[in-house]
Amino acid sequence: MTELSQPMPLEVTAPPRVVDSPAAQTVLHSPPFHQLLSVKRRTVVPLLGASLAFTFGVALLSGFAPALMSMKISGSFTLGYLLIFAIYLVCWTVSVAYVNIANRTFDARVKSVAKYIHGDRT
Repeated sequence: MTELSQPMPLEVTAPPRVVDSPAAQTVLHSPPFHQLLSVKRRTVVPLLGASLAFTFGVALLSGFAPALMSMKISGSFTLGYLLIFAIYLVCWTVSVAYVNIANRTFDARVKSVAKYIHGDRT
């Protein structure tokens, strides 16, 4: 185990690996692997985009519409506080959605990549 409080000499760190083995090239160029990447991209981009758009939207509102953000909801609880709380909800919802999709879809695609690599090319 590496002690994090001690300086680590550079000689200990491993150089980055280059994927050049025939088996790795077979995986990288296989149709099931490309399908896996496509499904992941179609899942991650909208989820990430929605959460970032909402977060930056709230930040922009706080900068450009302070009167709207200071609108009182109940007592001293303002719309700004509500939207900040909503950011947490959106991030948790996106995280749970991603985990559910990954467990259902990505794992099945990974198994198909493994089957393809191990000889079942159907």
